[in-house]
Amino acid sequence: MSQNVIASRVTGFADVLRLTGSEDIWARLQRQPKPSPVLLYWVLFSASASMAIIHFFIEGHWAALETVLAFGSCVTCGFGWLLSRSLFRPEPQYEAWPIALVAVLFLMVATLQTANMVGVDGGPLVKITGSLASLLSSAVLVLTSLEAIEGASRRTTGDERRFQFAFLAGYGALLSGGVILFRSSLDIPGLENWKDAGQTFCAGLALIGAAAATRYRLKHPLLSPDSRPKRSTPMHDFDPLLRDRIAAAMVGQRAFLEADLKVADLAARLGAPEYKVSQCITSGMGFANFNQLLNHHRIEEAKRRLSDRAESKVPILTIALESGFGSVGPFNRAFKARVGMTPGAFRSSALS
Repeated sequence: MSQNVIASRVTGFADVLRLTGSEDIWARLQRQPKPSPVLLYWVLFSASASMAIIHFFIEGHWAALETVLAFGSCVTCGFGWLLSRSLFRPEPQYEAWPIALVAVLFLMVATLQTANMVGVDGGPLVKITGSLASLLSSAVLVLTSLEAIEGASRRTTGDERRFQFAFLAGYGALLSGGVILFRSSLDIPGLENWKDAGQTFCAGLALIGAAAATRYRLKHPLLSPDSRPKRSTPMHDFDPLLRDRIAAAMVGQRAFLEADLKVADLAARLGAPEYKVSQCITSGMGFANFNQLLNHHRIEEAKRRLSDRAESKVPILTIALESGFGSVGPFNRAFKARVGMTPGAFRSSALS
């Protein structure tokens, strides 16, 4: 295969990726001062899967590059699992043990590949390492599907359930083709000559599916159960005048800036029974509770200040405290749950 043919195939494959929305994801990544787990794991998975695809096209042409690509693509399944965790966990974080597990898997597979390249025979240590690596790889493949299954079992919206089931269906099809059919030792007449091409094709489909899933999650952040909007109670049994006074206290008097404000404090300020104030907040204003009302106004205030170029040098901690939050931790969690990105990422995006 000539170098021109290889280059044209790689270029065509890049065009396919652009059609899936990968450019949109890259644009978001460039705006993030610290990429979210979803973005970072998508980049790692895409890089590893792309290396596997390129390795197939250049096989037999550049030995040194083939070696690099072989090592880079040896833990694609591990990055796929990390991506799946970030897709189906509310407010995903960088957790040490999953990253360590994938690192161990990479070291095992890399050791086996090195032993094969230098011609080391299958001694006891190599055999044990191979068995452990195979077992760990299988566990990671199962864990990837379990992340989506666990996510589908939560109470979610119809769109979210459809996304989860689409992920499971696509992953199940790729697992059946890429691992069970083309990678196993099944003795099917005529299949042997197509195994490498079949695995490469499945890797391409996985790459496109990962880009689509990541793009969906960036546009539809998965909220934790505590931060999801609650179904409001029917709009009755509340005092409209009291509701308007509550709104005036929050917007006009900016009562939400008081860090320790309680519903009892607001009721005392308005000279109204506490239960009537709570009733107005839930039935008349559509909030699940008083804290949700507070966070709504506080986050809107923080968004306004984070978007103001005149305050671009003001620390986020200062804005959090002056917006009514008692500390930066609750502010970051509440902000990300509502806005879908961290305060720092929001500021970078708003001021870019």
